[in-house]
Amino acid sequence: MLVLFRDETCVLIKPVNPLFQLVNERVDEDAWGDLIVALLLLIIVDMQLHNPWYITIMFIFISFFSSLIFLGLAILGNIVSLFSNGLGDLAETTFDFFDMSKYPLAIYSSVLKIIMTFILPIGWVASIPQEKIAVKHEWIWLLLIPSACVFFFVIVYQLWRVFLQKYQSTGS
Repeated sequence: MLVLFRDETCVLIKPVNPLFQLVNERVDEDAWGDLIVALLLLIIVDMQLHNPWYITIMFIFISFFSSLIFLGLAILGNIVSLFSNGLGDLAETTFDFFDMSKYPLAIYSSVLKIIMTFILPIGWVASIPQEKIAVKHEWIWLLLIPSACVFFFVIVYQLWRVFLQKYQSTGS
C-alpha cells in the first residue's frame, strides 16, 4: 500500500517480504559479467563437443530452474539460523553444498546419492541434466527436472514461512 502526502512524497507502509530482503542482501550485482562469460563458455564447449544447438538451449532452460535449488539450500541455511536464534555461521555452511554439485553423482556412495537426489537435491543441478539429457537424450527429464526444482523450492519456502513466524529476535 502506498501513501501520498501533501508534498507529493511517497511512503511504502506495507512491509516487504523478508525473503526478498534476505535474497536482495546477498545479490552480487557485479556477477552479470560472470553470467555472460558462463553462457559464452557453455556455447563454445557445446560447439567443440559437437552437441546440437538444442542441447545448449535446454541447459540454459534447466539452469533457471536449478537455481531454485541453490536458493532453497540458502534458505534452508537461514532456517537453521532462525531456529538456532541467530547462529549465522550455520547458514554459511549450506554454501559448501554448492561445491558438491560440481561432481557427478556416480562418485558418491549410494547413501549420499539418495541424500543428494531426494533430500538435498544437489544432483538435479548438474549431474542428472548432464546424464539424462545431454548423454542419453531422455526428453522426459525436461519436465521432471523443473518440476523437482520447483517442488523443492516450494517446500523450503513453506518451511521458511513457518520458522519466520516462530522467530524470536535476540536484539533489543
